[in-house]
Amino acid sequence: MQGLVCAVWAVALVACGSGRRGPLRIAMTPWAGNEFLFLAEAKGFLAAEGVEVRLAESTSLDDVVRAFDRGEIDGLTGTLADVLESRARTPRAPRAFMALGTSSSTDVILARVGVVTVGAAEMADDAPEEVFDVLALAADVLERRPRDAAALVRAWDRTLAFAAEKRTEAADFMARHAEVTVEELEDALAGIRMLTSREQRPLFAPDGPLVTAVEAMAAAMHDGGAAADCLAPEPLARAGGRG
Repeated sequence: MQGLVCAVWAVALVACGSGRRGPLRIAMTPWAGNEFLFLAEAKGFLAAEGVEVRLAESTSLDDVVRAFDRGEIDGLTGTLADVLESRARTPRAPRAFMALGTSSSTDVILARVGVVTVGAAEMADDAPEEVFDVLALAADVLERRPRDAAALVRAWDRTLAFAAEKRTEAADFMARHAEVTVEELEDALAGIRMLTSREQRPLFAPDGPLVTAVEAMAAAMHDGGAAADCLAPEPLARAGGRG
């Protein structure tokens, strides 16, 4: 955790000292789909869209939530359940504005020693079996930096297009970054469908799967009104028709 905080604060202090807006600081726990964010950074797609982002990794969701609560990071990636849990544990309001990918309720994560299978999470009987991994920013950050959020969406689309066109190059980079073999990376990604912005927009509709999933999980947690608070479709609309 100390390394995560030091990494994101080091660049933030430099930005503050220069008088410019600091980078968006986003933390995450291991999930194969997150490697596309590191690919976006490495290939310059984030910079090309005019947004500066600093990505940090932690093996502990608790550490990520604590850093978010303290304002040490601006956002996080995780499942919708992770976002709801974060919402329940911090007065800050994480709002998911991108659905990075979808998978079954049994998933695999990347670890530095290989691939680890994760069992199905405990859910309510009427909860959907489909799991959505999302990118969320604090509500106040989304309000202050809507252009940066939309730029993240556009950079994500560019990254997925690059990975589809240059599959070997993309897989080699992501495997090296995750410190796994290409075969292990491909195994971890096999059960995940990464989503372009065009595919994401219907998910955020009032009657869409994301709202349905949040409402089902919120009911199990006795957390009324979570869907309206947790989902932010505006950056996808602002990003335009790419993807």
